[in-house]
Parts: sequence; C-alpha cells; structure tokens
Amino acid sequence: MEFREIVPLIKATIEKAEEVANKQYTKIFVSHDWGCFLTYLFDSVYPNYIRLIYAFDVSFSNKPIVIKALSEKPYVKYLAEAFEKGGEEGDKMSRKMMDLLLKDPEFEGITEDDIKRFDHSWNYMYYYLVKYSEYYSTFLKKYQPSCPIFYAYGKNKEKMFHDERALETLRKT
Repeated sequence: MEFREIVPLIKATIEKAEEVANKQYTKIFVSHDWGCFLTYLFDSVYPNYIRLIYAFDVSFSNKPIVIKALSEKPYVKYLAEAFEKGGEEGDKMSRKMMDLLLKDPEFEGITEDDIKRFDHSWNYMYYYLVKYSEYYSTFLKKYQPSCPIFYAYGKNKEKMFHDERALETLRKT
C-alpha cells in the first residue's frame, strides 16, 4: 500500500474511534521518522484536521536530495528489492538483513522469534520511498503545515532531516 493510500485509512481509524466512543477528540499527532512523513501527508490531504503536530527527527522541508539520498542507500534499495520480490525469496533477503542488525549492540533485545516474524512485507515503506522518491521530494519541498508543529531533533546526528526553510516556518507556527 502506497503512502498516499494510508492517509485515508488513518482518518477512517480516527473517525471509527470517535464513533465508538461517541465523542469528538482534539487531533494531536505525535510522530517520529516515517510517522512524520505520514503526518505531513495527512495534513496536506486534510488541512486543519490536526490541531497540533509533535514531530521528532524528520522535518517537512527536506531538500529533494535528502529523499533521493535515502532512496539510494544500499540497505534501503536491498529491502525495497526484498519487498518487490516477495514470497520466500523476499523473506529470506529480509531475514538476512535482520541477521546483520543482530550484530549491532543497539539491537541487543531482538530474538530469533523476532527474526522469524520479519518478512518481506515489513519493507513496503522502503519500496515506496525508492519507487516514488521524486514525488515525495517534491511534496516535502512544497508542503506548508496547516497547524502548529513542535519539532525536536538531536543536534549530534550524522544526518539532519531538516533545512533552514523548515526551521523558519516552524518558528512562525
């Protein structure tokens, strides 16, 4: 499912929760990484629906080169290929990547059962990032938030996912 197809499902989920609770909620989105991207897409499709966005690490004003660079990273291309191949071959490729991650101390808590559950379908975001990198680069460059955004990021990160235009826009919200 492509990112733009996910956005209406998010809205439908919120509406269903409100229907079940028989209550209207203030929409505050808290997002990180890919979630930021989906939140910005949501806000662009349904402007003024969200009251406030908390975004961690990924801003909306990435220079197109950032999306392009991400879509060309070897691990992203590899996982996108695993998704596209699907089936046993895609699952095997995905688990091979998990095996590599297990060697990193940061992923110390991952178990063999976790690896068995990891299959090609988990890689759909990488696939769509690679397939539609041009579209998403353009989208992020043009996006203007319809609500205030609280944006936080680590200053000592290797790669920053924002630019000066984003920070200037955020100062105004």
